[in-house]
Amino acid sequence: GLRQFTIKNVASKGDVIGEVPVWMGSESRVNAVAGDDIRVPFPTVGQDSVTMHIEYLSPVDAPVAEGAQVAELVVSIPTVPDKRIPLVSDRESTRGGFVPRVRAASTLLIDLAIGQVRSLLE
Repeated sequence: GLRQFTIKNVASKGDVIGEVPVWMGSESRVNAVAGDDIRVPFPTVGQDSVTMHIEYLSPVDAPVAEGAQVAELVVSIPTVPDKRIPLVSDRESTRGGFVPRVRAASTLLIDLAIGQVRSLLE
């Protein structure tokens, strides 16, 4: 049968929806914000069945411009295709200078070394 929906405002333009890590940027993280008001149709019956989560490629490569898409808000409503809403960066993260790049590289090397030690112990 025909499903009844109510349009709800889930976020206003500029609302912080989540945080996204930035690879080798001057900022290690940027906020993923609503680029516009986010309005979503909710079923009149079964509103609890609606789920939302953020998807992004981690980490986002620097540079990241303010207003650039960095993630998507995925809204799942049963029996309806997922609604994917772009989320944008609230600030710029330029390509990091020497210190952020060394920090990122050393973190990666430490993670790789730990992974190799784990595989040797298994």
